[in-house]
Amino acid sequence: MVLAIGAIAGSLLRWQIDNNLLVNALGCLVLGMIFSLRYRKDSYLLIGIGFCGGLTTFSGVISDSLGLISNQEIINAIKLITISLITGLISMALGFVIGLFIRSPKRFQLLLLDLYHQVRQRF
Repeated sequence: MVLAIGAIAGSLLRWQIDNNLLVNALGCLVLGMIFSLRYRKDSYLLIGIGFCGGLTTFSGVISDSLGLISNQEIINAIKLITISLITGLISMALGFVIGLFIRSPKRFQLLLLDLYHQVRQRF
């Protein structure tokens, strides 16, 4: 039941937004946050699988890509697939970082300081 509630909410939001790239990026952002916040199994079912599963649409990207290929726009199809994958990876990483900040702001600050010092040493 928990899974269904999340899926309904995610599907309704996807229908409202009606943009495959945006809903997939949003779903990856939320999923990244869920991974870093380490929610209980029920919460993961509701938000991670239910909501994000209902929100995101792999089939939509593939369908759009196939439409481009059938119109002999192969380069645009490759661009769409590439942009979708890169956007998803960046969104999930950003969500993970946001989740770390929510979970432990002090630890997040230390992580940023460490990253800053590593970058500074290389340049």
